[in-house]
Amino acid sequence: MAGKYSIAIHWSIEDNAFISEMPALTGCVADRRATCMQFYITIKRQKAR
Repeated sequence: MAGKYSIAIHWSIEDNAFISEMPALTGCVADRRATCMQFYITIKRQKAR
């Protein structure tokens, strides 16, 4: 999957966790109760699938 995609990361009060998504890739969403860097690694792995 070539190309650049934006990643939106925000804090969810309801989930008490970071939520991240790639708006250009439908369904590419992750949540994580960890640091932003760990979360970034998780979303990058999802993109590679």
